[in-house]
Amino acid sequence: MTLTLAIKAVLAVVGIYLLQKKHFAVVATQVCIDSDEEFSEQDVINRVLEIGRKISYAQWDKDSPPENVILSPLSIAVILNLLMLGTSGTSNLEIKQALDYPNEVQESIVHETPLTVCVIANVIFLNATWLNQFNSDFTKEGNFYTETETIKIPMMNKKMYVPYKKFDIEGFEMISLPYVGNRLSMYIIKPICQIDLEQILDPNNLNNDQMEYQQRHLFKTLCVNNLRQIENCLNSNDLNTFISQMESQYMNVTIPRMKLNLGLDLKVDLSALGVNEIFDESSADFTRFSDFPDMYVNAIGHKAILEVTEKGTVAAAVTAVTIGTTSVPPPPTKFELNEPSLIFIRDNTKCLILFWGRVMKPKPHLD
Repeated sequence: MTLTLAIKAVLAVVGIYLLQKKHFAVVATQVCIDSDEEFSEQDVINRVLEIGRKISYAQWDKDSPPENVILSPLSIAVILNLLMLGTSGTSNLEIKQALDYPNEVQESIVHETPLTVCVIANVIFLNATWLNQFNSDFTKEGNFYTETETIKIPMMNKKMYVPYKKFDIEGFEMISLPYVGNRLSMYIIKPICQIDLEQILDPNNLNNDQMEYQQRHLFKTLCVNNLRQIENCLNSNDLNTFISQMESQYMNVTIPRMKLNLGLDLKVDLSALGVNEIFDESSADFTRFSDFPDMYVNAIGHKAILEVTEKGTVAAAVTAVTIGTTSVPPPPTKFELNEPSLIFIRDNTKCLILFWGRVMKPKPHLD
C-alpha cells in the first residue's frame, strides 16, 4: 500500500538547505511510504507524537534544561522523513528506528542533488484566534508557582463552556481551549498532587513561615515529578482516549498571557535517540541524494514560537458562540494554569499534534 503524508505550508514551514561552497539550493519533497505491512495514516500520526514527546522528555535530563519547552513534532518528523529519503545503510536504519518505522519500509525519492553538506533549519509559528476570546480588561497580574519560586505574570480570565475532565487515577486534569473553526485546540494537562504534607513535614520543628515555605516547595517538587512521569507515559492512543472522555463544562479559566519559544540543536537530541551516522563525515550514507561520497548532515536546528494573548495571535474576525440557557448557569469549575503543566496544539480532525510544550516558567507576552 502507499501512504502519502501531505503537509500544508500554513501549518509548518520545512526546508532542506544543501550547501556546496558558494552554491545554494532548496530541495522540496514529499514522503511516500510503500510497505506490505498494514501502515495507516493513524500509524504515522502516532509516530509524529512519539518523536516529539521523546525529544521534549529528553530536555529534562540536560545539564541546563530549558525553562520552557515548545516544539513541533510534525515539523521534526517531516525533517526526519526527508532525511530518510536520501540515506541508505546504517544511516537510513537509525532514522527509521528513531521514527519507529519497520525496517522493510521502502521510500521513494523525488529529488537528487550533488551537493555535499546538509544544514536543516525550520521555524514554526502558530497563527490562530481563540473561539472564546479573553477580555483584556480582566487581565490582572497573578502568581505562577515554579518548582523553586513564585513569579508574577499577567493572567487572563474568562468564564466559558469548554471541554474538561479530571482524571483522578492518572493524576491530572485536562482542559481544551478551541481556536476559531474548532479544528485546532490548545490542550493543557495539569498534574494533581493529592498528598497530605503534614504527614511528611513535622510542624513541631518549624514555625508558620518555614512550614508554609517547605510545604510549597515540597508540593511543587512532587507536582513536577508527577508532570515528568505523565509526559513519559503518555502515548497517542491514551491521549486520544483521554480527549474522547472530556465533556463540555462551565469553567472559570485563568491562563498566563505568555510567550514560549525554544531553539534546539536537534543534532544533540537525535544523537540521544540513536541517530548518529548521518552526522559523521566519514560514514554518513547519502548516496540516494548524490553519488558524491562526502555528503553528511552538518547541523539541524529547530525553533518554535507560541504566543498566548487575549485574542490569539492574529487580527481576524471572530465568530462568537453564545450558549443560551433558561436558568442560572451552575457555578463554574475553576481551572488555573499557575503551575508547571504540559501544553499542546492539536488538529482535532486528524488527531495530529502540531505543537508540544511544557510550561515551567512562562515569560510574559508584552505588546
